[in-house]
Amino acid sequence: MQPADGQLTDRWRWPPVNSVMSLAAGGIVGLTLLAYAVIVPVHLGDRYNVDFIGGIWIALAHHVNSGTLYPPLYDGASFGGTRYMPVFFVLHAGVAQLVGDHYVLAGKLLTFATLSVLIGLTFVVIRRMSVPRSVAALLAMLVVLTGPGFHAATSIRADALAALFQLSAVTLIARRGSRAAAPAAALSALGVFTKLSAVWAPAAIAVWLFVHHRRECLRFAATFGGLIVAGGCAVQIASNGSFLANLAVMTFGGVHAGLAAKRSTIYMLEMFVREAPAIWALVPFMIGSCALAARRRELNVYHLAWFTAVAVLLAVMADSGTDANHFVEPIVLGCIVAGALWQVDTSCSSPIRVGLVLATLWVAGTALVLHARLLAHEPLIPLLNRPDNVLPCGASAGRSCLTVDALLAKIRPAARVLSEDPSIVVARGDIPTVLDPWAIPRIEARHPGWVASLAARIDAGEFDWVILLMRYETTDPDFRLWYADEFGPTVMSAIERRYEWVAEIDGLHLYAPR
Repeated sequence: MQPADGQLTDRWRWPPVNSVMSLAAGGIVGLTLLAYAVIVPVHLGDRYNVDFIGGIWIALAHHVNSGTLYPPLYDGASFGGTRYMPVFFVLHAGVAQLVGDHYVLAGKLLTFATLSVLIGLTFVVIRRMSVPRSVAALLAMLVVLTGPGFHAATSIRADALAALFQLSAVTLIARRGSRAAAPAAALSALGVFTKLSAVWAPAAIAVWLFVHHRRECLRFAATFGGLIVAGGCAVQIASNGSFLANLAVMTFGGVHAGLAAKRSTIYMLEMFVREAPAIWALVPFMIGSCALAARRRELNVYHLAWFTAVAVLLAVMADSGTDANHFVEPIVLGCIVAGALWQVDTSCSSPIRVGLVLATLWVAGTALVLHARLLAHEPLIPLLNRPDNVLPCGASAGRSCLTVDALLAKIRPAARVLSEDPSIVVARGDIPTVLDPWAIPRIEARHPGWVASLAARIDAGEFDWVILLMRYETTDPDFRLWYADEFGPTVMSAIERRYEWVAEIDGLHLYAPR
């Protein structure tokens, strides 16, 4: 018996477009998870993607385990100077104690764990907007398919933890409304004590509460302000007064009136295009989501959070000491705001929904291809790095060195070392002479005698080795570029007078007394 024409058509027709899109989204998510499942374990214990910024976090955690919450700006021998807030490096110090004082492993475990939870929370938020599971997973996964997200997953940074605290606060308000004002204020305060610029969540929550529940807005503001004051006093006491001294010198220390506007616009856009080129295709959907919500008077706290996060980013990028890591939060919130478009139209065949899915697939697929070398090639480096086939590393080679074993073997244990990356000194079990070389010119502006004493020690050849990230003779001989901010001309001139380049080892440049 022959089947009816209609039955034959139903049997052999192409799968629905929605099913094909879901399958494609699931495939990209699966490939991304597989790539990170390979690359993260391979590099969990080595220095891959751990730059000198990660070295500062390591040094701060080492200070905590040595009994100092914040080092003083200058104690007669060593320099402090940081604007990093304490929550992350205190947790880092605790994890390090659990893994045998392996600070690189501890920092990477903490960073990757917090980023994983952040992605999970982002997925839950988008899923609650009635977005299909595969599309919600793809939108949540987009953050790790960008440069800032990749570094947040494989380096040592506090950005993911700060974003997690803030997004948790915003989510509480979105789910429970004004009833969550107090816990949201507590989470917002934790965000600030993780990252100084983590103020977009309390700003967005305050605006939303002011519009909808003014009495609760006062309660939120009072709770948040009280926790900030109380927490600041506690940290100030625990650090013997060094906390506020560090912040006073370092906060906005890189803001220059002539460059601030350029860095907040042209430089920021250039960095965004370089670090997250494919995400640009979703920006119209993010803006459209906010515009449609505003037109319908349905702006929610996530829309407000995205606005405030972008505003904070513009302010933060005016500082010369900031980098692409600050893009993590706007990207996470942007993906959530884009997902909110799904609620605009209930029709499964809505052009808005189809366009959003197609754009997300294009963005994710393009980003995955652009990051294919990092995600697939880099895990093979340890296998290729055999004694008979040593691959170059460092800034000049364009990739991170996996270890500093050769460098540590070269500088004997009893040697005095001045290092631009403080984690090199920590790896030897010592306290760094300089916590953050970027702080030295800022400290010199207020206390020139302190920095002059360091220059005098260098002129006297007190240090057996000076270790720099770059060979300044070829990259910055006049100390007007990189080393205008790192160490500064006073210290670098002393190094130039007294020390000479010896070798490049493990991507770092070694200088010895003349």
